[in-house]
Amino acid sequence: MMAKLVRGLGFALVVGCSSPKSTQSDAREPDVAADAAADVAIDVMVDAAIDVPVDVPIDGPSSSPRCAAGATIALDVSPLKITTMARSGSTLYVSTYDPANFGQGTLYTFDLTTHTQTAAPFVTTGILQVGESPGDVFAAEPSAGRIWQLHPGAAPQVLVSDRVDPWVPVADSTHVYWAELTPTSSGRQVVRSAIAGGPVEPLMACQAYQLAIVGQHIYCAGQNGVRRHRTDGTGATEFISYAGISVVFALAAAGTDAVFAPFGAGSTLFRVDSTTTAATAITPISGPRNSDVATSSDYFYLLDLTSAVRRIHRTTAQEELVYSSGGGRPVPQQWVVLWNEHLYFDAQDSQLGGTSYLMHCVD
Repeated sequence: MMAKLVRGLGFALVVGCSSPKSTQSDAREPDVAADAAADVAIDVMVDAAIDVPVDVPIDGPSSSPRCAAGATIALDVSPLKITTMARSGSTLYVSTYDPANFGQGTLYTFDLTTHTQTAAPFVTTGILQVGESPGDVFAAEPSAGRIWQLHPGAAPQVLVSDRVDPWVPVADSTHVYWAELTPTSSGRQVVRSAIAGGPVEPLMACQAYQLAIVGQHIYCAGQNGVRRHRTDGTGATEFISYAGISVVFALAAAGTDAVFAPFGAGSTLFRVDSTTTAATAITPISGPRNSDVATSSDYFYLLDLTSAVRRIHRTTAQEELVYSSGGGRPVPQQWVVLWNEHLYFDAQDSQLGGTSYLMHCVD
């Protein structure tokens, strides 16, 4: 068995090698599954080791992946481990935890132009999960029931409090969205609250591992596939149909589409837009354990848990290996973040007791 903890330390999914689910349909059961046991934590980051400044000129997408030979350690955070990473402009927020003190979180603010920390580490009583948005980054603190607003150059501020196990925050220009425990059951729901202040409003039931906002919809990927709801709360929840296993971690916005990849052998990268609930296959994927996807104007980047980072051309659907953990190099763990043509992902060296790194290259 293999366990993977997604978007925080209060919820884990255990995926067996022989437990795929077959074809998904619009008639997928809308009820969310109960929580699985939290088995494993995620990985990588602390203040230290600035190896390579970002001084490589950005010259557009390369004809072949340069990361394959040129990925370097931007930051060594041992002995802490990364839970999540999210970017606001040229600022990368990195949430970590201490394996020796599981309940405490530390947030690092990392400048992508200089590869230096721009603020003192921010320590919280619980571990933070950060999520990207068009402006500020928002963070959920599940154990304390809080949603934080993170603005570069300013101290973190509590935006919402007294929630039940919130996580996977995302935002648009007016609202922040997250998943939390449903008050009357063991299921999960996606909710929203105005950034300017106001009540928390439920949107849809979903056992969420990842959220993404695409146009006027919020998409939820989780244990029971992919579904969406209008961000204003009107209408009904729609279930996205596709052929493949029901478990989905990797979800992102790509223009007017949502793109996602089921987690398991024989996986395919899919896209879906607001005019249909039937996803279209983009291409089969070599990596079976896709935990995250990021998009640029030219490529989809997929992180294959414990193995590699790959890119798929958005026009030709050609797949290329960007980075591999072969040859004793640090092993990719969970997250991939893009900034211009710069690629960042978390990795660790299993030969050195799980030493954790933020990796960087220009692709």
